[in-house]
Amino acid sequence: MNKREKLLTEAIKTYLQHKVKLGLQDPPKELADIDSKSFQHMHEQINDMFELKATDLVCYEGICRAFRKVHNYKYITDPLFKKAMVQEMVSQGVMGNEQEKAIKIFDAIKEEISKSDGWNEQDAGYHPDLKEIIAVSKPGQSPGSIE
Repeated sequence: MNKREKLLTEAIKTYLQHKVKLGLQDPPKELADIDSKSFQHMHEQINDMFELKATDLVCYEGICRAFRKVHNYKYITDPLFKKAMVQEMVSQGVMGNEQEKAIKIFDAIKEEISKSDGWNEQDAGYHPDLKEIIAVSKPGQSPGSIE
């Protein structure tokens, strides 16, 4: 390596050895104990449940892709989830009988999740400083009523 490459690798090594703050503040003490990954874990668990139950379907990849795509922007308990999933499967050319099987799997998962004593996806809630975040991100507009 030449001199510049050595300096660059040394700088990167030094950078990675130190805790970099990047100007971000530490979270408040009341939020420090909250596991921020629990929502992502629940989300992925639901995706995995669907994929495991759909393994026998002929159009497995298209159906799972449709489920994941809709699940990325809707909760599984959303009343329009099923409609959006069907529209996505139609757009991907999934056969009608396979769509029916996929919807039955979706219904079974939704029922299984509703029976569980654990928290739902919606339990993530709003950020405690949401009004201030909206005010900063949209200057000149009122934050409105958020409850």
